[in-house]
Amino acid sequence: MKDEKAIDDLLKALGARLKELRKKGGFTGGYVGFAIHQLEMQPKQYWEIEEGHANITMKTLIKVLKPHNITLEEFFKGL
Repeated sequence: MKDEKAIDDLLKALGARLKELRKKGGFTGGYVGFAIHQLEMQPKQYWEIEEGHANITMKTLIKVLKPHNITLEEFFKGL
């Protein structure tokens, strides 16, 4: 149970970091526009990632980071 809470907390932190990157990146259309135009992903799927509700794969994370032009190493710094 304790491990599950730690994982949930990490997923929420990961989602918050992605949301912060999207907002700082100046992408238009909020999460909906970002999901559709930058990722070719369903907005609900991306929203679930930002909210920390989705247990995403590394492949999806790499796809989401590509428009931000940052590496996995840079992304995980400070998480």
